Amino acid sequence: MDKQALGKTAQGVATPTIPPSSDGAVFLRVMAPLDASVSADSADWTGASLKVLVDRLAASSPRAAALGLSLDVWWGDCERRPGEYDFSRVARAVRCAARGGAADVACIMSFHGCGMNVGDTVRVPLPTWLPPLSNAGFYFVDAWGTADPECLSISADNLQVPVEGTPAPLWKTGLKMYSDFMQAFRDAMIEEGLLGSVIKEVHVGLGPCGELRYPGYILDRWKYPGVGAFQAYDKVFLEKAAAASVKIPPREAFSSAASIESPYSFAPENVAFFCEGWNCPPGQTFLKYYSRQLIDHGDNVLQAAVRVFAGTNVKLCAKLSGIHWLKKTASHAAELTAGYTHGYQPFLAMMQKLGVGLIFTCFEKTTELEAGCQEARSDPDKLLSEIREAADSCGMKTFDAENALECYDQAAFDRIITNANHYKAGVFTFLRLTPKLFDTPPASDSSAASSWRIFWLCFCYFLGLVVVSQMDPIVTIVYILLGTLAVIYWLYSRRSTPRREPSALETFSIFATTITDVCSKNSSRH
Repeated sequence: MDKQALGKTAQGVATPTIPPSSDGAVFLRVMAPLDASVSADSADWTGASLKVLVDRLAASSPRAAALGLSLDVWWGDCERRPGEYDFSRVARAVRCAARGGAADVACIMSFHGCGMNVGDTVRVPLPTWLPPLSNAGFYFVDAWGTADPECLSISADNLQVPVEGTPAPLWKTGLKMYSDFMQAFRDAMIEEGLLGSVIKEVHVGLGPCGELRYPGYILDRWKYPGVGAFQAYDKVFLEKAAAASVKIPPREAFSSAASIESPYSFAPENVAFFCEGWNCPPGQTFLKYYSRQLIDHGDNVLQAAVRVFAGTNVKLCAKLSGIHWLKKTASHAAELTAGYTHGYQPFLAMMQKLGVGLIFTCFEKTTELEAGCQEARSDPDKLLSEIREAADSCGMKTFDAENALECYDQAAFDRIITNANHYKAGVFTFLRLTPKLFDTPPASDSSAASSWRIFWLCFCYFLGLVVVSQMDPIVTIVYILLGTLAVIYWLYSRRSTPRREPSALETFSIFATTITDVCSKNSSRH
């Protein structure tokens, strides 16, 4: 079912009367299309799609019909001029979701740009009034001096960000811009009557893809399963590190004479720093500092979010990245460039202290599945185990889970269910609500193909009959009898209904019921 056909039913859809669950809890969400809060057509399609899903789930399991939605609220779209906020498109998308039967909506404060990562089908850049990339300190910079346009750097948190045409006294720090945006969102949604009633969660974006990490693997410079690159070379980061007596590795530490690829795509054994430098005292000092700056950034932004949404009865969450490749190497290079130097416990401890929930990806993956790409040395099982252990050590009984990449097949759903059960996921968010979810697979045998097979069967049968008629009469009779029986049997078998593979929607409906039960049980145990 395409967006145009489904979108025609979006307006005026009544919310189902089936109660989501006895306590109003939601254990399964679907991610809205990336442009649902930007485009009216996409918002309409989202509401109509939810109606189809909710009605389908309600027929099989009322508890699974408590389907929530996660929705991006793009900074670059909602603050097109500095200090001027327009959340009308967001409110429209939330209402479409509610009319479609969404049990709740989780709004994502997306302080990053869209269009630069895997799965990005639309482009929503950062606010155009922000400084250009050439402005030192406001964007992440790698060892080769290349800035990343996806999000502001952590150095910008405490810098007065210049805005062209605005007097310097009115400039704000990065943290102040994030806080003001969230406050404007809160006020607008309260005025619309949506915050706390329909919008039950806010997911706070903390970096690229909304995740608390450095942009170590930037898509236009990186190829899986490369090491990525440290983002510690903007002017302000270098000055602060020098003041703290931290030596930043030079560019030469990441070069490789054996390769002409982008340094982001190197294997760790071809990079001097990941062979020896990372494990020596100066390397360890740098890695600890690099990771600490990231944790402090998350702490500062989340503290601002806690203050903004205090008293609104809205749950706050933040996302960490599921970096599963190069997990079987000594250095875990891909995790190091992303900022996860000593695992995930320090990040979860910071979030737990603030009462912020964790969202973690990668739940559709297993080590056995990823073994096919040997150079990746991937180990999702170990990664998820480490997250579970870190959560336990911080008293975090459950956390929210997601799939990292789109998947619509039964095998992927089975892996998600197994991982959600084993690692105690409390809520699962399915990536993503797209027309693929409503595709109907063709029957295994079309009428046109069947007609051609009948023609060729008859042709071969009569051709054989001509040949054997020149032989012994007994052989001819036997051939005619056996051939006729074969044709009759084959034609009779075609009378049965052609076999059809389950549709993605049918498969998802079964998955939704099971994952809801799994997450519900995980939550009720605690």
